[in-house]
Amino acid sequence: MTLTLKLQQFSGPLDVLLALIEDKRMPITDLSISAVTEQYLQHVEQLDAINPEELADFLGIATKLVLYKSKLLLPQFFPEEEEDEESLQEQLRRYKLFVDVSKHVSMLWTKQRYSVFRVEPPKKQHEFVPPQKTTQDTMHKSMVQLLRRLAPRKPLPQVTMHKTISVKEKIQTIRQLLKKVKTVHFHDVVSSKKNKSEIIIGFLAVLELVKQQHVALSQNTSFSNIVISPIKQ
Repeated sequence: MTLTLKLQQFSGPLDVLLALIEDKRMPITDLSISAVTEQYLQHVEQLDAINPEELADFLGIATKLVLYKSKLLLPQFFPEEEEDEESLQEQLRRYKLFVDVSKHVSMLWTKQRYSVFRVEPPKKQHEFVPPQKTTQDTMHKSMVQLLRRLAPRKPLPQVTMHKTISVKEKIQTIRQLLKKVKTVHFHDVVSSKKNKSEIIIGFLAVLELVKQQHVALSQNTSFSNIVISPIKQ
């Protein structure tokens, strides 16, 4: 028999075997494998300058083909032994599927008929889901242990708060005092045994009364007491 199939650069023995079967337009069955055995062996004989590992693969498939054809011709000598044939058929079917998918992907890539998309991340659960064996008792014990690990709270420093009058209130107090007496010493108005805030408020109140021309300040000598007296309107 003359080999009429024009073989291209195949990648392996299954590629060659599949091409031989498809050239005869036959499905991958026992008859099709048997029909291309001679052509496959001729192809193996024509191999040259091939890697020893690849050659071993070709020879392995060739051995299976020869054994398979022998079983078809002399089935009485090979009772109930079909694992190799079924394995070879399954290999060819899987390989053909891989080749078909590769061709389809190559076509899509060439025609730029593809898209890239981002997979949506899984939704996060915002509620607390306790383990299945969790009980109220175990939750209580866990909470107690957690609280014991926390550092004890440091007490905040205590601060004494004093009630402070406003400048407006201090002005009214000074004016009421001047209605009872003719003069008041500046020291008596601004001095306070409570806090510094009242001293500042008293000083501002006197300055505001001077600005409004309700009182006058006088001093006999340097560093002597300043006298506050009302101005008659």
